Amino acid sequence: MAKKMGTRHTIARVRNPDYSSQRDFMRNQLVFSMIVNPELEAASEICRVLSFSSAVKVDTFSRRKVEIAEFFVEDHSRLNGVELNQLHKITKTNILVCAVSHNEDVIIPDGNYAIKPGDHLYITGTHRDLSRFCLDIGAITNRIKNVIIVGGGKIAYYLSKQLFTQGIKVKIIEKDKNRYQILY
Repeated sequence: MAKKMGTRHTIARVRNPDYSSQRDFMRNQLVFSMIVNPELEAASEICRVLSFSSAVKVDTFSRRKVEIAEFFVEDHSRLNGVELNQLHKITKTNILVCAVSHNEDVIIPDGNYAIKPGDHLYITGTHRDLSRFCLDIGAITNRIKNVIIVGGGKIAYYLSKQLFTQGIKVKIIEKDKNRYQILY
């Protein structure tokens, strides 16, 4: 209806899990510019952060095409002493170390910068490249296998489905037996 009245963009907020599977239909047939599900977005963000358990912080931009992750360099890290222009020998990924902070100093490093213990590396790349980077440097030592979610709301519903597809076992603690039955 809004499109017929001349609006350029229409955005729908869809929170009901029953309608979430019909996003493409709604976008095409009901002509929405964008469909937003806040609970699904929150669950996706939690799932994404869990996949980089070795990172201090992870952010996305460019519509989730690129991520920036902060990694702390430990004393025993394989990266110690490695110059950035030699990083490709350790990991075969398309990443960029875009900033380094050490003792509250922040620099934009060149290729000759040698990584040292205590550095915070800010690395950009795709989700796949950052995951591969973590594996190559030994930052992911224990893959998350089990998750407990307290509360059986909509975020728990979406999050448990996403974690399950990644092979992660999920337990949900929910006091409402009826809601618990729906989730399982």
